[in-house]
Amino acid sequence: MKHYRGFQTYSVCRNFNLLNNSGQGSFNSQVIHNYLSSGPLPFILSAYGSTSSDLNGDGYVDIASPDIVLNNNGNESFSKQRGILPAFCNSLNSDFTGDGYFDLVVTIPGAPLFSYLNDQSGNVIPIQSIGVGYFGGNASGDFDNDGDIDIAFGDYGGNTVGILLNGDIPLPEKLSSFTSQTNTNNLTLNWTTSSEENNAGFDIERSMFNDQSLMFNEEWIKAGSVEGNGNSTSPHNYSFTDNNIQSGKYKYRLKQIDFNGNFKYYELTNEATIGISEKFYLSQNYPNPFNPSTQLEFGISEFGFVTLRVYDSQGKEVVTLVNENKSPGYYNVQFSATGISSGVYFYRL
Repeated sequence: MKHYRGFQTYSVCRNFNLLNNSGQGSFNSQVIHNYLSSGPLPFILSAYGSTSSDLNGDGYVDIASPDIVLNNNGNESFSKQRGILPAFCNSLNSDFTGDGYFDLVVTIPGAPLFSYLNDQSGNVIPIQSIGVGYFGGNASGDFDNDGDIDIAFGDYGGNTVGILLNGDIPLPEKLSSFTSQTNTNNLTLNWTTSSEENNAGFDIERSMFNDQSLMFNEEWIKAGSVEGNGNSTSPHNYSFTDNNIQSGKYKYRLKQIDFNGNFKYYELTNEATIGISEKFYLSQNYPNPFNPSTQLEFGISEFGFVTLRVYDSQGKEVVTLVNENKSPGYYNVQFSATGISSGVYFYRL
């Protein structure tokens, strides 16, 4: 050994051996990587803690190790990438970004946690350093139930565990109220937050009950959005009205979004029902004027054969939008004027 800036310098040989299972209770050993490392004792102690995962998504397990990544070629050989990762003695791999690829978090005693995100090609890119401490022992999971993978690290020689939550948690964590109210074919949602942090706003989404499948549609349609109040420790009341909805049963949810793009859902506990029209009517189209499309709303109070046609100013039929039996209820139909000359048009139910 020799001295290096006041530290004793050590040399160690680092090997990776692949043990192939013969299936008969024995293993065949194959050296896939070895090299000699030299440096002060703190560096040598931090030259372990390798982790394995399929980094490049090719179905083969790769190895992430201090200063080197060994990419599995699938034929018992490995390609080597040097200088990608720093020295570390503790590592954790998981899909922290939710893109289907494994990311890494590594650390050494007395240094920050370093996060490396996978670029979906097997390359890990340094993103962030988090705190400084003596981290030891780790686990990952969705500890705050927001859909993101979080990190738990214990400390060397201590009895505490730190939880590192993934991203900025969208707040409020809990709505103090979320209710709905219907008026003919309009539905108003009201909700209240007790406090807010980094709240950009809410998207309002709905799902309609499908009478054929007898289930709610899996697809959620965005009905609108409401701006949030950023950071606040005071209660705030919000309201949104979804106008001119067709008759049927609906589910609604709020998608609360923060300024970093993180989001969390809050679902209305009750189903909302839009009943049938009490009379036969045809409403003014909206928007008007329009380019290139507009909505036509009508209501019928009893079952019958319904036609809805559009005519030009000369009385010539342009298009038939509805020509079928309809149950009682409220309806919206879109008329697109794409390919039709500008002008005044009439519609008749």
